[in-house]
Amino acid sequence: MNKLIHDLLEINRRLSFELWHITNINKKPSGLSPRMLLPTQVSGDVRVGEYEPMILYCGLLNGLNYFYLIENPGEMSATSDLNLYEVRNGSFSKVAGIEFKAHNPGKEIIRQDIQKLVRDQITGNWFHILEDIDHDTLADIFAKLTGSLRTHSDNLGDDPISILFCFCILERKWTCVKHFFYDRSRGDFNMYVDNFFDLDCHVESNHIVVSKGLDWYIFQLYTEGFLGH
Repeated sequence: MNKLIHDLLEINRRLSFELWHITNINKKPSGLSPRMLLPTQVSGDVRVGEYEPMILYCGLLNGLNYFYLIENPGEMSATSDLNLYEVRNGSFSKVAGIEFKAHNPGKEIIRQDIQKLVRDQITGNWFHILEDIDHDTLADIFAKLTGSLRTHSDNLGDDPISILFCFCILERKWTCVKHFFYDRSRGDFNMYVDNFFDLDCHVESNHIVVSKGLDWYIFQLYTEGFLGH
């Protein structure tokens, strides 16, 4: 694991914990609550979207050796939501693009944002929040991501495709992360894509239980693990 992926993995882990402890303005904060407060809607519900994780992500970056550029929210753009830079030879060099997703977007939205990460030919980070899941929520999102990645099978370049995928489940305080890394040494691209999102899990006694999954990092409120070889 290179340093950039290691740093992104740690940011995703910390961001998950901050999102699990975020509080709304009508409740008392815990000792682990980030300083961001969520407004309560007229209905009394609190809904976290893509904007809140991006703000907290930037807060974590302020303690690391990266610069960052935020894309204008709400605009259709060819660049990612958030871009990370390092200083190399006295100038800024983009090293990663981050896309934030919330809930279960449509196929075309996912396709467009996957395209940004693949086209940039740098490391990507897909950070996806879900309020909760049932037996087929993740499977549905994984199918859309698989289809979006497969559209690039006919125009692969010599550079590898590297995307750290993270899915944060707010209600269950559970996160899964896996690094997508494809180069030509790995064989058929479509086969690699089809086998990548191999995570099978279900909710049992208010906890998420993984029945199948290879090379996934699992973060939970009290325990952490790695589903590897």
